[in-house]
Amino acid sequence: LEGAGRRAQADEQMDGREELPVNALALGEDHISDLLDQSWGSPDEVRANVEYMRALVEHMHSSGRAPDAERLEVNRQCVVTGGNHRVLAAWLLRWPSLRCFRCDHVAGWRVPLDEQKRSALEAALDLKALLAGPAASDAAARASTSAGGSAPSSTASSPTSAATDGAASPSSVASSDLDSAASSAED
Repeated sequence: LEGAGRRAQADEQMDGREELPVNALALGEDHISDLLDQSWGSPDEVRANVEYMRALVEHMHSSGRAPDAERLEVNRQCVVTGGNHRVLAAWLLRWPSLRCFRCDHVAGWRVPLDEQKRSALEAALDLKALLAGPAASDAAARASTSAGGSAPSSTASSPTSAATDGAASPSSVASSDLDSAASSAED
């Protein structure tokens, strides 16, 4: 273990990132309210936001890493200034830590990752079905439709189909673009 610890420390020094505990971070943008309070935009904007977040969580769950096309930055007060969606996804996945660049940028918000909101976020994203895999997501969609609900679009369960073209209006892209698209949504 000692050798592995030294290697991790050497890697950290080489790329400038620090391993930070996810539960010690706060978001610099209020993506939690965006997912829980669906009155902020049109139904299409809200749906696209949820689909984007589901795709990001699924991508991170299946790949075991956060997209890194852009820097994941955290200021000295442990507030995320670049990578808010990725940090929220890591928290929802209960990851213990993320490798982040430290910066001196000022964040617009300070939104703690509040355990009291976890179950509501998990429900809004249908996280249980999402993490169970595509078969479970398809079964949940069929059950919702037969119960009089509307089935989520097929992009909601695909980690390769969602991205953002700005902070508030996600849209679909090809799988090779997920890393860069996820990162561009952060700023």
